[in-house]
Amino acid sequence: MDNCEHPLTRRQEIESAAAVTELQRQVKALKRKKYEALCDRLREISRLKEVSRVLQWDQSICLPRGGGEARGKQLAAVAGIVHEKETSQEVGDLISELMEVSLEGLNDFERAVVRDAHIEWDRGNRLTKELAMARIERANQAAQKWLEAKEKNDFMIFAPSLQEMVEISKEVAATVAPGTDPYTVMVDEYERGMTAQRLGEIFRDIKEFLLALLSNNGEKGISQQRRQRREIGVSNFSGNYDVEQQEQLCRKLIDFLGFWPENGRLDVAHAATTYTLSSSDVRLVTKIASNNFSEALLATMHECGHAFYDLGLNKDYQGLPVSKPLSTGMHESQALIWEYLVGKSHEFCTWFWPMAKEFFPELQTKTADDFYRYLNTVHPSPIRVNADEVTYPLHIILRYEIERDLFAGTIHADEVPKVWNEKMQDYLGVLPKDDNEGCLQDVHWSYGCFGYFPAYALGAMYSVQLFEAAQRDVLDLKGYFRDGQFKALLDWLGKNIHSWGSLFASADLLLEEATGNPLNLQVYKAYLARKYEESLA
Repeated sequence: MDNCEHPLTRRQEIESAAAVTELQRQVKALKRKKYEALCDRLREISRLKEVSRVLQWDQSICLPRGGGEARGKQLAAVAGIVHEKETSQEVGDLISELMEVSLEGLNDFERAVVRDAHIEWDRGNRLTKELAMARIERANQAAQKWLEAKEKNDFMIFAPSLQEMVEISKEVAATVAPGTDPYTVMVDEYERGMTAQRLGEIFRDIKEFLLALLSNNGEKGISQQRRQRREIGVSNFSGNYDVEQQEQLCRKLIDFLGFWPENGRLDVAHAATTYTLSSSDVRLVTKIASNNFSEALLATMHECGHAFYDLGLNKDYQGLPVSKPLSTGMHESQALIWEYLVGKSHEFCTWFWPMAKEFFPELQTKTADDFYRYLNTVHPSPIRVNADEVTYPLHIILRYEIERDLFAGTIHADEVPKVWNEKMQDYLGVLPKDDNEGCLQDVHWSYGCFGYFPAYALGAMYSVQLFEAAQRDVLDLKGYFRDGQFKALLDWLGKNIHSWGSLFASADLLLEEATGNPLNLQVYKAYLARKYEESLA
């Protein structure tokens, strides 16, 4: 009997193990219950934000002029309710209780829900109601001053408001992330995981490359013959294109691209944008110019790319933080893939041109090759939204450098026009004729959207790297475009980008998952060099 286990001892061990197992089951069940309770609160907040976006879409498309003041109050009321619920103690307690225990038992997406909910709750509670209201109030005042400055073509009317927006933004940054570089806080709001230091390194590399490219190829002193050829190419497509026909062409185009009519609609307004009202309802808004049908074409493809991203997010987590686009830059990359890498490709132009001529008989004398060269002309412009792919990053870098220096205090707002014009001349060889063509052309700064502009350029960089990976994975991808087939690209983006939502902590990590590498500037620089070389042919 000495070598035999006592029956009572063995029974106690079994009962003890069973008790531990039961306790673990109860803990797991409690953890799941708290997680589901948090998700219920987060989904409610998400639905309220969707209500706000419905009001914004209606304001853009349907609202009568006299309804603006009331709509502003409606939006403010919804925003107040959202802020109250986002920063509630109940939500905070649920997050804290979940984070105090091991998140074992939750999958990666569920853990990301808790992670992102904590980030949003913490930021919302650090920002006092008084400071949040002051920021909104000053932004509204700054926007009015910007409009007045635009009307009078005088930046100095706006300069004091710009300086105020810089100062209050620095105060907000110090409040929500004490000890962190204020401009990094601004950038991270749009491009999570990005720092001011890393951004500076990226833009310094790209700027040096582009300035050398344009200088070495004689852009500033390009021959008169080549300059005339560019201008003739542009003028060949100027004309008067029926607006209704353009709208019908855009509707036909998005049907080919794969936009689902049961999940959205297309409208026309003074500015192109996308309103995501829910995970199954995305509204496209395009802009149509009567003298340039390609503007509506490319704007529609751009907004369609935004819509594809939002509609392709993981439906299992809809209404939760993880089922959001990763960043502004990643969102922009999806739009630019469709606008530039598809819409400006020779294969797409070849397929699209017969359709264009059906809608506009005046194009009968033009060819798909003519249209391709027209879309891919490199011609420095003082206007950002009119810039070509090659020179566009310099427009963004110029704005980034001014933002950076305003936040560092090395320049004051009233110095912006002088600095702007000097950089425009140095980087692009063009000089704005006045403030409206120069430092007053964008509204972003009046709303305090510092750190937003860099996302435009980062999106372009991401788009090229992603598209090259898609070409590697999908045999003869561009060949599909020549046949009007776009599902292969959409499926690849859905699998490799859209479905991940904001699971990853940075764009670098998502790019590594999708392409095998974090952001690779060599890929982007090689692409820009090819584009520029083509434009000189």
